[in-house]
Amino acid sequence: RIERCNISGKYLGIDIKQRDSWEHIKERVNCKIKADFLVLPAQHMDLREQFNFVVCSHSLEHQEFPQDTLMKTYSAMKPGAFGLFFVPAPWAYFLYGHHGWRNFQPKLIDELFSNACLQIVKIYGLGGLPSFILHVLAISWLETASIYESLSFGRIHWRLNYLLKLLKFNSMRKNKFSLILYQYFSNLTLYLDKFLPRPHHLYCIVIRRPASNHGDGHCPPP
Repeated sequence: RIERCNISGKYLGIDIKQRDSWEHIKERVNCKIKADFLVLPAQHMDLREQFNFVVCSHSLEHQEFPQDTLMKTYSAMKPGAFGLFFVPAPWAYFLYGHHGWRNFQPKLIDELFSNACLQIVKIYGLGGLPSFILHVLAISWLETASIYESLSFGRIHWRLNYLLKLLKFNSMRKNKFSLILYQYFSNLTLYLDKFLPRPHHLYCIVIRRPASNHGDGHCPPP
């Protein structure tokens, strides 16, 4: 996605677990981005003023103390650098249940980023009623199939077992017809979300490290 935006430079990915795709990405040729990766909890990183742009996608909700990560992020950004953070909104609970430590309300977002000396440029609410209904139905359907199969301990007729496997998300990804159908409805709901934009189940937060600050007692100098 970064390459499609015609961005070049160095990319550093951080995760708590190594991914199979990392080596493939690092070995790519004829690309504008030089990629490297670290296996490291984000709150332990020590990268001083290296980055012009940071992206944190669906990570903060899985951290017990996100404030520590945001302070480390501040230190890793160059003065004036921008960033994007994606976090679940309260309505995400109805889609994913008790997922991670928390969902984020605007008040909590403002408090966390302000305490880390990061300026919030804009908060975008993502999702809408059509896509919310689509995913409630899809997730309920898939989870029901998985739960039923687990409770039965495999003691079900082979035809029903085959049907339940078809209903699982991994199977849906492998089935071309199901995937095309899902993509069609997803694109349709994304269009309809423009007219019924609530409820939001995700926030995109655009942030910036101030180009300069004179300190307010807890923010480090630039």
